[in-house]
Amino acid sequence: MNHAVIHHYDTPVTIAQVREIGTAQVWNWLAAGWKDIQAAPGRSLAYGVALAVASYLITLGVIASGLYFLIPLLLAGFFLVAPQLGIGLYEISRQLEAGEPPSWQATLQTFRENGFNLLTMGVILVVAMIAWMGLAQMVVALTYTGITPATW
Repeated sequence: MNHAVIHHYDTPVTIAQVREIGTAQVWNWLAAGWKDIQAAPGRSLAYGVALAVASYLITLGVIASGLYFLIPLLLAGFFLVAPQLGIGLYEISRQLEAGEPPSWQATLQTFRENGFNLLTMGVILVVAMIAWMGLAQMVVALTYTGITPATW
């Protein structure tokens, strides 16, 4: 009796390899970003201005409310949510690399097509930021005396 062995994989499965990235690579990324800004200046700068205005409004809101201690916490938390904020720029860069003219409609389509994934990751990052802020406030409250805020 003949037995046939059926393999489910056409190619062998390998473990992902980690590449070394040198510090000089940063200059290549900056040059590529500058090239994207030159190729689509209106969209790139509009996106950057929108993020800058939003950050200034948040900072002014914190200052106006007198909650100065939140500024360093929010700055640190920014690094958690920054990848989500850059998705529009990533899409502009992808369009340029594919030889497509950058368009707002295609960028918005990216948000629609990946809405669930973006929302899920956004919620995870916001929860991580809230946890970070709580832990940072606890460290300040336990470490220093006389400067901790009375309430949130």
